[in-house]
Amino acid sequence: MAALVVPEFGHAVYAVTASSGRELPIRLGSRVPLHATAPGKAVLAAAPSTVIEEYIETHGLAALTRRTTTSAADLRDELGVISDRGLAFDRDEAFEGVRSVAAPIRCQDEVVGALAVAGPGERFSGKRLEEDLPGLVLTHANDIELSLSQ
Repeated sequence: MAALVVPEFGHAVYAVTASSGRELPIRLGSRVPLHATAPGKAVLAAAPSTVIEEYIETHGLAALTRRTTTSAADLRDELGVISDRGLAFDRDEAFEGVRSVAAPIRCQDEVVGALAVAGPGERFSGKRLEEDLPGLVLTHANDIELSLSQ
C-alpha cells in the first residue's frame, strides 16, 4: 500500500491510499498517533524540538503494540536519526504484522505530510525494507515536493 499522510491534531491521517489488494488494517481516513507510525515520525522528525515536546506532553506515547516507542528519550533519539536520514521506519509499531517506510513532504520549507509504503512484515523485511523501498519513497516524495513548488 502507498499512502499520502497528513498531520492533524497529533495524528497521522491517511488522506490518500492505494493498495495492491492485500488487506491491511490501514484505510483511507485512518488516524494513528504520530509517534507510532513511519509517516507520523517523519513529520515529527522535521518539526522543531518545541513541537516535539508539546506533542509528547499533550498526546503522550501510548503503546499500540508491544513495539511502539513509549519512552520520550527513545523517541527523541529515534527522531534525531530520522531527521539525519530523511526516512522513518515502522516495524510493527502501529499494527501487528505491518511495517512501513516514509519520507516527509515539504512545501515552502514546511513539512505538510509524508509519503509512505506499508505492507506485511513477511514481505517488508531485509534489503527490501532497508534499501529498495526507501529509495522509491525518497524519489517519489521528492517528485511531489517539486510539483508543490511549481
